Amino acid sequence: MPTVASTAAAPAVFADRGDSGSVIVNDNKEVVGLLWAADAGTRRQGIANHIGPVMRELQIMIAGATDAGLVIPA
Repeated sequence: MPTVASTAAAPAVFADRGDSGSVIVNDNKEVVGLLWAADAGTRRQGIANHIGPVMRELQIMIAGATDAGLVIPA
């Protein structure tokens, strides 16, 4: 499973209860993932689906781009 890591300082809280379904953006403010789980203990980590397969499955586009500026994995 690919891992996405930030080079920025870790926020005090990355995700909290009720945040499932939120989009995750990269440093260029491009949507790269859809959050579906978070570490309830530390709230500093989460698990997300890559946005490409999500967009393909839901047959949606984000900001007019079919791949949100990223390569969509097969």
